[in-house]
Amino acid sequence: MSDDPTTNHPLRLHHDRLAKLMSRAVLAGCATVQIGGELLPDSLTADVLVEPRAALPLDLPGAGLLSRLVGSRLALLESFSAAVAPLALRSAVAKLHLVLRLCEQRRQPGAPPARGCLVVVTPESAGSAIAAVLGGRGGAVAPGVRCWGNLDPVFVVRADRVGERLDTLFFRLQARGAVRRVAVVQVYRDKIEPYESVLDNFDRRYREMAVSHPEVLAAVDAEEAADLRELVDTRRDVLLALGEARGEARGRAEAVLAVFEARGLPVTPKQRSQVVSCRDLAQLDRWLRRAITASSVAEALGGQS
Repeated sequence: MSDDPTTNHPLRLHHDRLAKLMSRAVLAGCATVQIGGELLPDSLTADVLVEPRAALPLDLPGAGLLSRLVGSRLALLESFSAAVAPLALRSAVAKLHLVLRLCEQRRQPGAPPARGCLVVVTPESAGSAIAAVLGGRGGAVAPGVRCWGNLDPVFVVRADRVGERLDTLFFRLQARGAVRRVAVVQVYRDKIEPYESVLDNFDRRYREMAVSHPEVLAAVDAEEAADLRELVDTRRDVLLALGEARGEARGRAEAVLAVFEARGLPVTPKQRSQVVSCRDLAQLDRWLRRAITASSVAEALGGQS
C-alpha cells in the first residue's frame, strides 16, 4: 500500500487508512512508523511497523492502549477487515519473525537482542484461527485484548470490544458499523492536535467520496456501495456533532450547507439564507437527508429557491 494519504484505494480501507496515519502522527515524536513497508528479501508487506526510540508514553491521545501493548518493543501491527483466517494469522506471525531476524542482522556488537510483539486487529471473533495457530486461550490484558506468549507476544484486539475511551481510538477506527462511526465522530469532535494534518487529508477524501448519485452507486459492487453510504452517513454525523456546540438549529443548518459543499452543489445567497434562518429542526433534518442524494440544492430544499 502506498504511504501517500491521497492515493486512491478501496472504500472499505478508508477508515483503516485513517487509523494508520493517525498512529504515525501521534507516535512521530517517540517512534519510527512505517506504513505498508516492504519486508525484504521475502517481499512481504507490513501493515504498520513501529520502532520505539524508548518506551512509548502511556498517555498518547487516541493511542494509549496501543502504547501499553507495545511499550519499548518493536511492534508489527496487522489489521483485518473480517475475522482473521489461520493462514493469514500464520503469515502475520511469520512477518514478525522476519522483522526480528532483519533487526538481529543489523544489531551492533554488545547491543541487546531485539524484542518484538505482533498486534492483530480484527473486527470480529478470531477464536478458531487463534486456536489453530497459537493454541490455548491466551490471557486477557485489557477489554477486548488477549495475549499469547511473553517473549515476543501476540496480542489479538477485537476492535468492537475495546470500549469507547479516547485511548482506544486507534483500534475502534478499524472496527465496523456503529463502533467505527462513533470513533470517527469522536476524532472530529475532539480535534486532537497531533491529528490535524491527517484530518485535513481525510476530510478532503470525504469530500471526494461523499457522493451518492445513482450512477456512482451503480458503478461499484454492493459492498462498496454500502461503504459509500456509510461514509455519507458518518460525515453527516460528524457535521452534526461539530454543530452541536454552536446551537442545535444552527449546527444542523451548517451541516446541510456543508453537505452541499462536499458534493459540489452550488448554493445561491437566497438558498443559504433560507437554510441558515430556519429554526424548524424537523425541516432541517428533511433537508439534510435530501442533501445527501438530491441532484441540486433546489431539489433538496423541496423545489424552493
